[in-house]
This record gives sequence, C-alpha cells and structure tokens, in this order.
Amino acid sequence: MKVHRSHAIDPGMKPEPSYVSTLSWTRGKRAHRHPTIRLRLANVRSLQLLVNAAGFRRGQVGTLQVRTTGAVTIHLAGRTIHVKKGRHVVRFTA
Repeated sequence: MKVHRSHAIDPGMKPEPSYVSTLSWTRGKRAHRHPTIRLRLANVRSLQLLVNAAGFRRGQVGTLQVRTTGAVTIHLAGRTIHVKKGRHVVRFTA
C-alpha cells in the first residue's frame, strides 16, 4: 500500500491559521491499524484534533503521543489538554 501525504493552510477553519495534513492510500495489502496519533510540534501554541475525521470511531480508545518544543494546548475529543515542552502520552476516548 502506498501512502500519499499532502499539507495545506485552510483559512476557513478556526482557529486561524489552520494547517491541514491529509493522508490517502492506493490499493494494496491492508496495513495493521493502530489507534495512535503521533505529533511533533514546533512553535505551536494550540491545536484541535478531529479524532472522528482521523478515523476513530465514537467510543474507541486511542493514544496521543506528543513531542513539542514548547507549551501547547490541545483540544481533543471534548477535552482540553495542556502540555509543557517535551514528550507526553495521553489516552483518550473518541
């Protein structure tokens, strides 16, 4: 299976500016699914993760792995999480 990545700024999303990263796949052998989101952040103050749009089903348990260069506020599955500089692991329910 081949993964295609694209990145763009979406001025219509809030809060502005919104950086959007999209993945798509071409046909092939199905990869094993992992309920994990990994983020490497630099110079980000806050962000919102749309877990349902990321493929998580309502009620599904997932893990967020964050590596950040500074403090960041993450809006995730109805929660607001504040993390400091460094590496963090957060469990969530979609």
